[in-house]
Amino acid sequence: MRGRDEVQVRDGTCRHPGCSRAASRSDIDHGLDWAFGGRTDHNNLAHLCPAGHALKHEAGWKVSQATDGTGTLTWTTPTGHTYVTEPETPIGTAISAELRSTATRANEARSEE
Repeated sequence: MRGRDEVQVRDGTCRHPGCSRAASRSDIDHGLDWAFGGRTDHNNLAHLCPAGHALKHEAGWKVSQATDGTGTLTWTTPTGHTYVTEPETPIGTAISAELRSTATRANEARSEE
């Protein structure tokens, strides 16, 4: 499973508070912009729908991503309200599920031979 796929499985949906748009139909966004040294890895990436992505860049909004690998985002509005969004599936769980699925398919293919 590639890093981009891991983040899509982890997030499941757009990470803007209250949005349920599928991650597969959302932008993948660098928490710290790549142009400013932001890394392209799961600790700095999250899915945002076009509206959530635009809002992130509006004056007064602040979005920070936890550096502990959980993918937790903290959104702070221009009025100071804070919202925390958690990913649907932790990265380790997502990778394990993909590996189990791949192993199951391989075993099924072998048993059909």
